[in-house]
Amino acid sequence: MILRLARILVVALPLGLGSAGPGRAEEAPADAAARLTQEAAALVDQKEFGRALELLARAQETAPTYAPAQEWLAHVYEVLGDKGQALNHVAALLALQPRSQFGADAARRLFLRPPFPRRLSPGALRVSPVAFTVDEGCALSEERVADFPDRIPLCYTTSAKYPDDGLGGGPLVERRLPTPGEGTAQFNRAVYGYREDPETGEFRLAVIAYYPSSVLSGSDTDLSATAQGLVHLALRYRTYAEGYLGLAGQGDAEDINRLWLCTGGPDGAERDGSDIYLYRVLSADRSPLEWLRQLAHESGHLLIPPIGGFAAPEMWANGEVGERLLLHWLADESGRWSRSDWPSSQAVARLDALWPGCGGVVEDYLAASGRAPLGVWAAGGPESELIMGMDERAMQYYVGLVLYVLAAHGSDGLREVVKSCAGTTVADFVYAYRQTVGAWAKAGPLTLGAGGYNPAETRLTQPPAPAALAPPWLALGPGDSVTYPVFLPGGTWRIALDIP
Repeated sequence: MILRLARILVVALPLGLGSAGPGRAEEAPADAAARLTQEAAALVDQKEFGRALELLARAQETAPTYAPAQEWLAHVYEVLGDKGQALNHVAALLALQPRSQFGADAARRLFLRPPFPRRLSPGALRVSPVAFTVDEGCALSEERVADFPDRIPLCYTTSAKYPDDGLGGGPLVERRLPTPGEGTAQFNRAVYGYREDPETGEFRLAVIAYYPSSVLSGSDTDLSATAQGLVHLALRYRTYAEGYLGLAGQGDAEDINRLWLCTGGPDGAERDGSDIYLYRVLSADRSPLEWLRQLAHESGHLLIPPIGGFAAPEMWANGEVGERLLLHWLADESGRWSRSDWPSSQAVARLDALWPGCGGVVEDYLAASGRAPLGVWAAGGPESELIMGMDERAMQYYVGLVLYVLAAHGSDGLREVVKSCAGTTVADFVYAYRQTVGAWAKAGPLTLGAGGYNPAETRLTQPPAPAALAPPWLALGPGDSVTYPVFLPGGTWRIALDIP
């Protein structure tokens, strides 16, 4: 018997649909599956998709290796617009019948017809006609959120793909730049980045980077590797914010962030809503560190709660905070993957593999400008008049407080302060820190990390390492000294040093 669909596509099912030989008990499940599939096909023709899916699910359960049920399941989910489920059944079909023409055609159609799939199972990745890089994952330390996995696998496309036409209506997207007077930019290539959902095991689309081809930009420079690297970084930055601070991604209605690689526009980068624009991407003036730092800065505006209301250098300080926290966690993870403390040569090489030329300069940034604001906070403490300031030094005071909490109380301590802050001013954050420290003190001994020292009043022969922003230990040599600012609730306290 041959069943033919009357909708959208024609599927020829095997001649063996319901032809199990009499007296062969082991083929009875296939007979039942064939009958259920026939009934489901009739319901599909009547557009009774819900009942059809019920019968097809029974057919699949009755005879898991019965390929026609997978074909019909893939077709019904495609008609319903559920690409993720359709691809799951296409993958199951091709696992049963690797040469299935229906399966090959369906996989190509589901991937290449817009919109690009929003979720992908590992099986769907294996049948994709679009090339993907599957990363071993983003690895987080024990300071992560309690129920957050210690590793989140990532993947992103590595072959040329036209932009999702949900934005532009076709393979060419024209975008008005958010900076007034800068006009529009055009994009005809895209990279799609996914993170694994710990609850389902599926990869969910989280970041899309748009860029012009060399033909469109009129340049000999191929931006595909740059776009892939930025997507990879953005996926990691989102994972750090969620895993360490418990902050959900600030994406669009689909929880997707978009990166726009513009050949023109002003210098630098900026955030607009859930989008990040990187300008003048063909310029040779942007160093490897600047790529990482600018994306981290704008991701900070996107992922970290705003604190400020400053007059200069910008209204909100979450960009400055993002630079330091995200690059710190990136360096820390590089050490974890290389099984050596940052900034070992192995850890630096690991970071260089992610973005060539950045490993050593990231260490310089973290060791110098990364910690500089901590001294501003340590000098004034929670009673400083900078709490009400609006200038750049007031911003550095707040950034220094964030770095102090990270260094003295760890990423998990910083998470508690961030989550308890109910406002958007520096005073709100200082109050949240006071209240959180008070709660910790009531719960038992209060432990402060070795990294929470005042750099302006500390003399170290050996630089603090590992993890320049939050070193777990310091090495003191002859003539060295270290000063720790300690901010405690009122009362009598006994202080003890933990010296191994």
